Amino acid sequence: MSHQNITGLAKQGNPKAIAALINHSLKSKGIRAKVKLRDDCLSVLLESTQVPNQEELVAFLRKKIIGLGVESISTVKVYGCQLGKNSPDWRETIQLVLHQKNFGDSKVGELWSRGIQEQIETTESNDKNQIGGVQESPGAFKSVPISSSENTTSNDVPIADSIVQQSKSALKAKNSKYINNNKSRKPPINDESLSGKEPWLAVILSKFLPGLGQIYSGKLIRGLWIISITTLLLYLGFILILTPKVEWVIGFLCWLAMMPLWLWNLFDAHQCAIKANSSRFEELRKRDKDPWLAVFLSGIIPGWPGLGHLYIKKVGLGILFFIIFIVSGIFPLAPLIFSGFVAYHAYWASPVRRERTKNFIVTISLLLMIFGICEVGLAFYVKAYVAEARYIPSGAMLPTLQINDRLIIEKLSYRFNDPERGDIIIFNPTDTLKKQNFRDAFIERVVGLPGEKVELKDRKIYINDQPLAEDYIADGQRTVIDACKSAPQPYLSKPVTLPPNSYLVLGDNRENSYDSRCWGVVPRDNIIGKAFIIYWPRDRSGIAL
Repeated sequence: MSHQNITGLAKQGNPKAIAALINHSLKSKGIRAKVKLRDDCLSVLLESTQVPNQEELVAFLRKKIIGLGVESISTVKVYGCQLGKNSPDWRETIQLVLHQKNFGDSKVGELWSRGIQEQIETTESNDKNQIGGVQESPGAFKSVPISSSENTTSNDVPIADSIVQQSKSALKAKNSKYINNNKSRKPPINDESLSGKEPWLAVILSKFLPGLGQIYSGKLIRGLWIISITTLLLYLGFILILTPKVEWVIGFLCWLAMMPLWLWNLFDAHQCAIKANSSRFEELRKRDKDPWLAVFLSGIIPGWPGLGHLYIKKVGLGILFFIIFIVSGIFPLAPLIFSGFVAYHAYWASPVRRERTKNFIVTISLLLMIFGICEVGLAFYVKAYVAEARYIPSGAMLPTLQINDRLIIEKLSYRFNDPERGDIIIFNPTDTLKKQNFRDAFIERVVGLPGEKVELKDRKIYINDQPLAEDYIADGQRTVIDACKSAPQPYLSKPVTLPPNSYLVLGDNRENSYDSRCWGVVPRDNIIGKAFIIYWPRDRSGIAL
């Protein structure tokens, strides 16, 4: 079949003819092309003994497909694969926006792909394609023999007779259907409009650090203000919440104010990015599924890492990733690392990606993993070394602490200072208590300090032979040794001098408290922290201890 006939069939959208033209151009490079056309999407698989050069081949196919001017093709998916492999080494999607304008006898095709726009004349007299420094022309194109024994589009087998037999009416109906469906297609996007900001990328950046998305969108001053306000609220909340009485409420309100500020910051980052874009870029961005929205749904929404794949209509992958995420929970930190991978995959599985921002995805995926690990590490560190919440299960500390009171245990101060008399401390069971099968932490008040002489007489505590004033005991209650009926030898049955690094503790409900009178002193190493403030129930919240 002559070059002219093959080119004519290719311009009508025949995939075998398109494959023949591509194979002829790439035969000298040892590259074989397989072509498949489904609806308006042309898939081209390029195979070679070495990994095909992506940039070079994509540039070549852009010129080739645009040069043919096939109106029924709007998308070209290119895959590069080394022979012998089961999966492609790379892939790239080319979005075509083809239309005709009258400039004499010529036609102009406009292409948007990876943020690049090209204009190529498609007259047969100008059908020249160059790849890797080799230029081809119609005169150099040799006739391709016809074989009816095979039906393939590879370089190894010539074009089948069936492409000549194809019904012209069918081709005409197909092209007519495509043209009718695309009458309302928006005009092509020019170079300036292709340069824009990704709103959902701005949202992701502002999630990591409030104000960062605004800076990315070009609102530097606005972003710095948001960062400054957030940092100030965080710092004030931390300082004030460690201050007793009224100030802790102000500190808590500072932290509470950060939540609406953080949420507003996400919406604002999205709007700032949209306002920074031209209207034509926004039209382009909304034509297909947004890859950065897929990333946001995959990595930012906790508990469902496959949500981004559902958004881009990869339902099977979305469900599979969700199941893997649940199963990976048996391994420490595995779900956090897996979430970053899923976000990365959601981006590359999206139908369209823009060249200017695709390099961000590696950074975003790593940030998702790092921030997730840091959040877990921070939560562990805070609970182990700073503060934690506890509740009161018994009445040993009545009337100071009521049953079911919720309070904050502060651990930081005892890393720099020793407990003082009157502190309400939480401690792990001593060796004596463990022998009695106690496992849960105790809460009592410090009465005696290391090295002090402690004596119980006349129903009062004496420290170094001086009576101890205790205004926190309920009226009418006295400190008696009878509270330790189960102990064969109560600890305070006679005067004692407390050992080094040991503390004598008693409950405020002296007549119903199982404390040092019964089992002895608390070693310094057993002390977990100091009761700081009651936060629940609401009518008792804010009471400093």
